[in-house]
Amino acid sequence: MAHPFKAMNKDEVAGFLAGPHNAIIAVNREDNAALISPVWFLYEEECLYFSVTNDSAKHRYLKRDSNVSVCIDGGHPDERAVTIYGTAELLKNESDWPDDILWRTACRYTEPNEFVREYLESIKSESILVKINCNNSKLVGRDYNRPD
Repeated sequence: MAHPFKAMNKDEVAGFLAGPHNAIIAVNREDNAALISPVWFLYEEECLYFSVTNDSAKHRYLKRDSNVSVCIDGGHPDERAVTIYGTAELLKNESDWPDDILWRTACRYTEPNEFVREYLESIKSESILVKINCNNSKLVGRDYNRPD
């Protein structure tokens, strides 16, 4: 039986991830259950970036176990999805961060304005940037809009 989806190529994945979809992040808790939460993200140069605060459970669990799973779903009527299974790298100081990444991520989801800029500046010292290199991860892109 044929699968009800078409596998997405690298360009199709990049095009899909350019949209402002929420990513659902799953990290491993100490009791081996998953901690799952939505995050805003930025995908560029085959890396996925999102931020966590330094006092969050996500940060605590990622420091202990860097394995992460991510699902980005287009939702109805966009029946595409990308799943990533990889390792998270915590970028702890601003010198490791790509230029203005918090701002560019926020602008994907909100109208850029002074309130957003002030808010991002206020959380920058509490934020840890997380990077997933998709070249070193298992990435599966599926387009259910176009079955084989």
